[in-house]
Parts: sequence; structure tokens; C-alpha cells
Amino acid sequence: MKKTRMRNRKRKKIDIKKLLFVLFVFILAIFLVIKIISGVFGIFQKNMNKKSTSNTQVQQETTDKKIRTINIAIDAERGGNDTGPSTKNKNIPEKEINMKIADEINDVLSKHKDVKVKMIRTSDEYKTVNDKVKIIKDNNIDIFVSIRLNYQSNRSDASGIDTYYNIINTETADDEKSVKDKVSNLDENKSKNSENDATDKKNESEGKNNVSKIVNKTMSETSSKAGSEEKDLSETLATSIQNTSVSFVEMKDRGIYQKEIGILKEIEIPAAIVHCGFVTNQSDSEILESDQGIKKIANGIAEGILLFIDHNKNELIGNKDF
Repeated sequence: MKKTRMRNRKRKKIDIKKLLFVLFVFILAIFLVIKIISGVFGIFQKNMNKKSTSNTQVQQETTDKKIRTINIAIDAERGGNDTGPSTKNKNIPEKEINMKIADEINDVLSKHKDVKVKMIRTSDEYKTVNDKVKIIKDNNIDIFVSIRLNYQSNRSDASGIDTYYNIINTETADDEKSVKDKVSNLDENKSKNSENDATDKKNESEGKNNVSKIVNKTMSETSSKAGSEEKDLSETLATSIQNTSVSFVEMKDRGIYQKEIGILKEIEIPAAIVHCGFVTNQSDSEILESDQGIKKIANGIAEGILLFIDHNKNELIGNKDF
């Protein structure tokens, strides 16, 4: 009897040890499960935070890229039933040549990551001024360049490239003489279509040099003005395009002109209309009818736009409206 009691006590001690061991294992298991769950949740939370941060960074980078990108509209004038005059030699209508030049400009500009090109027309269709204004607004355009050709009604001696612009900074416009006024003094008989343009080669050469000097002098004076008088970006754009265009192709430099015509009256962004030669002139027509001539003109215009952006990007970005 005494031995039986001793065995029962021993078993109870053994059972208590087992119970304590099981309890310990159970507690340890719970602890490990909690740690695992906590770790998994921590990793999940970390990934969520990382994803959120990544999305924020992507959004910020997208916004920054959008701000840094300069939107350029290239307008190939004419289109549809509005064919424009045809070239003297091969009778190619203006609308086709304008489109070729615009396409070449697009090809050059599109290679640069900091610019985005919007073609006003991509096919043989006519766009009204209102159509163009809507495209400009809808695409948040920063720079507008229109491609056109020039002609004479009853003569064929006028030749060369000129660029029109409209003053968008009215404060500066009142204080400064336009380049058009200065250039027009070189040829008092020059009409709207430049029908009385000089044909003498010596005079053309002298006129080209004088026009370049006047343009460069005017731009130098404009750039040197401090603080209170901001340079006009349309004039700067026109000057840049004109100077590079005539350096890429052997055509007469007819200078830049401040004039409110067509769409230039309707928009308040840096804008220029480039007349890329006279279809009524034998020499100009030969250039305009050749693929090589088209490329040279387009490369000159594109380079002028890019140089303008390089020197005025901060102002262009500052003018963006989001």
C-alpha cells in the first residue's frame, strides 16, 4: 500500500513536468506565430510604403518631365482645296511643299527628348485659324511655327526667306522699334509680296549683310536690357529661325518682320511664320522642288527652334499653365 502511494506521487510529478513542458512548447509556438505574422505584416507594410513612395516618385518624375518638355506646334500652311501657288519649274503646289518641310522639321525635333511636336495637320486637310487655336490650347503648346511660301503676282525677281512674328510683350513693343521698320529702310519699294525686290546680285549681297547686321544689333540691344524690360520671345524666336535658315541653304536673307497677320493675332505664345522662298522665282523654285533643298530649309528652321529653346527654356517653362 505504501509502495502504491509512492508510485502515484511519482506519476503526478512526471505528469506535472510533462504539462509544464507542453505549456512551454505551446507558449513558444504562439510566440513564434506572432513573430512570423508580425514579420510578414512588416514586410507587407514596407512593400506598400515602398510602392507608395515609388508611385509618388513616378508621379513627380512624370510631372517634372511634363514641365521640362517644350511643346511645339508645326503648321504646314494650306491644305485641301487651298493649294496655294505652284512652283515655277515643276508646278508643285505650295501645300505639298509646306507639308514636306513640316515633316522634315518634325523628324529633326522629335529626336530630342525635351521637346514634343504637334503637327497642326498630318494630311491634305485645311485647318482654319480657329481650328489651330483650339489645337494650341488643347495641347498646351509653348511654341508655334507656321511654314509658308511666298510669291509675286506679275514678276519673278523676288527671292529668299523671311520670318514674321507678332509682339506678345506689349510693354516692350511700345518702347522698341520693330525690326521690320529698320529692315524696310533698306528697300523702300518693297511691297507686301516684295514685288520690287532688287535683282542685282551685288545689291542682294550688300542687302543680306546689312539685314544680318541690323538683326544681330537689335537682338544684342534687346538681350542687354536689364530687369524692367523683358525681351519679346516671338521676336527672339523669329530671329533665331531666320539666322539659322539662311545659314543652312543658299537663299537670300530677307530679314524678320513684326506684323499682325493670321493666327499671330490670336495667340499669346512665342510664334513665327516662316516664308521659305518664292515659288515664282526660278532659283528658289529649284531649291523648293528638290528633296535636298527641302531638307536644308527644314534643318535650318529646326536648328533655329532648338537654339531658341536652349537660350530661353527657363522662360518657356515659367510661362507654362497647368
